[in-house]
Amino acid sequence: MELLNFLAAIFVIYLLFFRKKKRKSPKSYASDPVKAPPKEWLADIKKKEAVVRNDDSEDDNLATFTLSGGRGVELRVTTNHYRNTSKSAGALARWVLPGEMITVAGVAISGGHIYVGQRMKPSGQESGGYYDDGSEASLIDDTCKIKPTSYLYEDSSLGYWPSFSSLSPEARGAYVSWLASDRSDPSCPIGYVFIYLYGLERKALVDSTDPKFPDAEFRNLFNEVARLRSIFIENRSFRGYSTQLLEAMSILRPNMGLATELDSNSGFSNSMQFKLALAKTVHEGVPVSAELALNWVINHTEYSLRTPARRCAKEFAALFKRRYTLKYGEGMVVKANKTRLRLDYTPASPSLRGVRLPVPDLPDPSALKSPVQKIMALADICTDELDAYSRYLGRKGTSVNDTAAIMLLPSEIVNESAEKILSSFKRWADEAILVKEGLVSVADFWAHMNASCPNKINKKEADLMQAFALKMGYGLAPDPYYHHVKADVDGTLVLFLPPKVDASHLLLNLSQP
Repeated sequence: MELLNFLAAIFVIYLLFFRKKKRKSPKSYASDPVKAPPKEWLADIKKKEAVVRNDDSEDDNLATFTLSGGRGVELRVTTNHYRNTSKSAGALARWVLPGEMITVAGVAISGGHIYVGQRMKPSGQESGGYYDDGSEASLIDDTCKIKPTSYLYEDSSLGYWPSFSSLSPEARGAYVSWLASDRSDPSCPIGYVFIYLYGLERKALVDSTDPKFPDAEFRNLFNEVARLRSIFIENRSFRGYSTQLLEAMSILRPNMGLATELDSNSGFSNSMQFKLALAKTVHEGVPVSAELALNWVINHTEYSLRTPARRCAKEFAALFKRRYTLKYGEGMVVKANKTRLRLDYTPASPSLRGVRLPVPDLPDPSALKSPVQKIMALADICTDELDAYSRYLGRKGTSVNDTAAIMLLPSEIVNESAEKILSSFKRWADEAILVKEGLVSVADFWAHMNASCPNKINKKEADLMQAFALKMGYGLAPDPYYHHVKADVDGTLVLFLPPKVDASHLLLNLSQP
């Protein structure tokens, strides 16, 4: 009996915990109604399909999806990003020089600097160390469908990394129209300009490695990239890629003197040129100059210039160089390290990968920490000394030519025009002390400060007068801090030669809003 009870208990446990539930038949799902997509959705799908569809020859780029059960919906989708479109047949691409007239989709183009054809060279080859998969994002294939339209036209096919082959027929037509123009309208969609830059980049970095490639053509490429950069400089991405290309070109052909045109005042960081110059300097055992030390700080990845150094870039550079020279003379000597120099280039074009510029076997001192930390400390000191000057210029309606601004500048970097004002004031003040016992009118004092006399002398104006006089080495009465009275606009002042006085509190007041 106990055995039967035990078996019965086992059977009950089996039924409760181990027996699988019967699955619902797949056919039961078919009876559930499938809601048809809203009409608005279908309309939107058709609208987007019209934008991304290129032409009948590009159907292999499309995918079809069907919602079975109920009403079916067919979706046609194509991606806008760059694809490898190299062909194994068709006319080989050729480079069109400026001045040669060609016609694309009935549009005449004479500006050159473009690749035209159906295919590049066979894929998988390398040229001068640059991997080439046989495609070219800028290649103008006139067998593609092209609908000429205004170059201001753009649609969703003009994505991030666009290529001529991935554009819609209308966008291709817009790009061709831009090529037919003078290519200087800053309102042109930047995607078309990037496609154009891709071709210039390939020509400058890949084709130019041929020893027979003429310097004159290389110079024309450099000038064209520089021209584009000046037009589209407000676009941060284009400014960065075009700047890098110009810098790389100056390194590829050093004998052409292109590096001298990469002026730091025009916004060039020259990071690759800096690394190469620093490597050569250290390799030769030459002291690091003040200019090179400044570039070391500017280009270092672990150092960010603070607001005063960015807002007052010229003043910061001048002050840094003076202080560096004062401390290190001709410059610090840096011992060569074992790390070797590498200059890696990040292409704008999706067609180029693994670009490394050819450089001599040199050390890479830019990786050293000890010397740059000393330079950074000096840069911090210079930045601090420009803080009050920077805060003053950050206020609305101020100018570097303001007398108050001149007062806040470290004396060793006062510019030439300001120096004339200061010299003129000093001659006038010395004569007043010798001839008139220092008695001068308030209006005359402001005139020799090269500033307009205010309608009333308030605390701000009184502080400015005292700071200016003390900076020039004079005392001025009345002094509100000692005499507890301020001068009147039509009143009189007394200039005199005082003992040394700390005027830091006055200069600080001038920088306050």
